[in-house]
Amino acid sequence: MKLQRPVISILLRYVNHGNKKDVNYLIAKAMLDNYELIGDKTIHEMAELCFVSASSLSRFVKVIGFDNYSDFKESAINIIDIDVDYSIEVSRAKKEDLIPIFNQYTENIIDNIQFFNENINFEQLNKLTEMIYKSENIIFLGLEFATLIGYHFQIKMAELNKHIKIGDTYEEQFELVNNMPDKSLIIIASLEGGYFYRNYDIIKILEEKKSDIIVLTMNEHIKPVQHIASEIVVISKSNSNTEGRISLLYAIETLIMLYYINYKNV
Repeated sequence: MKLQRPVISILLRYVNHGNKKDVNYLIAKAMLDNYELIGDKTIHEMAELCFVSASSLSRFVKVIGFDNYSDFKESAINIIDIDVDYSIEVSRAKKEDLIPIFNQYTENIIDNIQFFNENINFEQLNKLTEMIYKSENIIFLGLEFATLIGYHFQIKMAELNKHIKIGDTYEEQFELVNNMPDKSLIIIASLEGGYFYRNYDIIKILEEKKSDIIVLTMNEHIKPVQHIASEIVVISKSNSNTEGRISLLYAIETLIMLYYINYKNV
């Protein structure tokens, strides 16, 4: 099973939104408390740590989308560590380095926002809002952080009477794309273009269907983006220490604001 969200995020989501009296909530909480041990534990050993039977644990991992405990365990082990979010400078930083690092991080955020603001193509953005307004089926695609921003976009657009579809997992996104009608509108948020390389089957379907595709990215020149995009919006110029995430939010807020201005009274 391919996941847009890491296992730890799935468990956190279950704990955040689950019924605290439900056994599955207790399993998720116990797994988070013992997360670093999952890779070394059999299903029976992990069940003991969760104070449930192995069969209960087996049912739980299926509830959260895995075929079996081995599948769950493998996904928990093969995580993308937080170290990949940061430059070597930040990874090696000590306490005395914090002020210059934070100053540089803030400057990068400001530079990115100024870059987006100075290069706004209002003709293009108005066209995008018109595409959203006229489309009867809109799907938002992205990896973990982009999906979180996508949920915010979904909520604000719903307040403007426009429904956006979104999925957490690879399977949910694949199903949305596979079942979408022709002439749907797809919005892909992928700062560095990773979505296109990690979701080949979804991209292949998009290529085969007659849909307009809006890509929000900082890597507009990579081949998959050039090949598939109807519209490319360059939203940032750097993302060495996650500052590009702020640019994505800024771009989404800009799009929401413009849609509101153009269509609030329609």
